Amino acid sequence: MTRGQAIGSMVLGALLLGLAAYGGWWVVGKNQSVDATLAAIEASHVVVSPELGIEDANDGRYVFLSGRVTASEWLRDEVTGLELEALVLKTSLEHEVAVRETTADNKTRTSYEWQTTIRPGLEGDLHRPEIVQVGGYVISSDLLDDLGFGDPIPCSDSRLRAPVFEERPMGCAEDGYFYAPEDVEDGELRFGLTAIPATHLSLVALQQDGELTQVANADGYYVRLIESERLDFADVLALATERRTSQKHLGLGFVAIPGALGLYLLIAPYWRTRKPA
Repeated sequence: MTRGQAIGSMVLGALLLGLAAYGGWWVVGKNQSVDATLAAIEASHVVVSPELGIEDANDGRYVFLSGRVTASEWLRDEVTGLELEALVLKTSLEHEVAVRETTADNKTRTSYEWQTTIRPGLEGDLHRPEIVQVGGYVISSDLLDDLGFGDPIPCSDSRLRAPVFEERPMGCAEDGYFYAPEDVEDGELRFGLTAIPATHLSLVALQQDGELTQVANADGYYVRLIESERLDFADVLALATERRTSQKHLGLGFVAIPGALGLYLLIAPYWRTRKPA
């Protein structure tokens, strides 16, 4: 290794170590901010009765409520004919595509992934009721977004009819997706559904101006504090803490990669120039 290569390796190593240190600081700081928010909620929350609805006296406070959901309408998917009482019903049409990348040794590696797509008369969609309530409390779409899209509905569900593609029904596979016939010229297509039943909700929210809003930590990041089941306050906080811990470990795992590479680049020139005793 030449002197210039050694210096370049050490500079790049130092930059990567600095990047890893900053990333670790950001991850730890974000998690500490979430911990502080959860502690503040635990110390000052108020448990409300869903049947009573919004009380002006609780404005500016963290409120916890749990109860049965009332949706303004049932959701219907026109493609499969599915109708159900749900907080969200999501359908997706995906196309399998080949992704090629060049490896470090200049070899081409091909992998396959599913990407959202649209075909004439067939596409994915997102359905939500116009109004979702727990007792007298209206649950905003922002709060409901934290729930995600729920669990898959298998294609074998008796409530579904098969989507039609190029005038032929798509087949139901063991993985729960509908697939287009193998001989179509358009390639590999699959259609799937997910949903969250409108049964129960348990959540912590900040009441402001007579409405429930998402809880944000000191850095402005929203903290998920809503679950689609009947839980008590301690359970909702425990799940939020569990997610925070998982995100912290995942984040530190990611920043450890450039950190390890940076350390190697810093000490590699020393190893390569060191002569055996």
